[in-house]
Amino acid sequence: MARRSLATTAATAATIAAVGLCVVEESANAAQSAPHAMSRQEANGLVYTRAEAREKVNSGAVDYYSKEYGVSRREAIERLTTQGVVPNLQVRLGKALGDDLAGLFFDNETGEWVVQVADKESSAAAEGFLERLGLDGHSSLEWVGYTQC
Repeated sequence: MARRSLATTAATAATIAAVGLCVVEESANAAQSAPHAMSRQEANGLVYTRAEAREKVNSGAVDYYSKEYGVSRREAIERLTTQGVVPNLQVRLGKALGDDLAGLFFDNETGEWVVQVADKESSAAAEGFLERLGLDGHSSLEWVGYTQC
């Protein structure tokens, strides 16, 4: 397993921040694992049920979202719930998919997460991971052929 030194990690993070790119690092001394090697327990850590995520939705956020995106309060609550089910979704997907993760965004028109994968073969792994996180039915996959991060 490869390890990065604190100086190397800090220099890399500073360079990436300076040019506006994305980076996913858990810690300077964390061992780098192989893509797709995340266990179910790791994948499900800190995942909320929809009911738990719904309880955390702020009424001010609901008002703002409803007005900003022209949806009912009920739909705003559902979309904010979908966003809140998995804290740090990008980090989790990065660990699970490695270089196959090309991008991630929440589509406010459809109310679902859009996971972009750089490799068609990684779609099945991404789909399975999203299902384990409870996001099946609340996400879609796109094959883009390149990465944004």
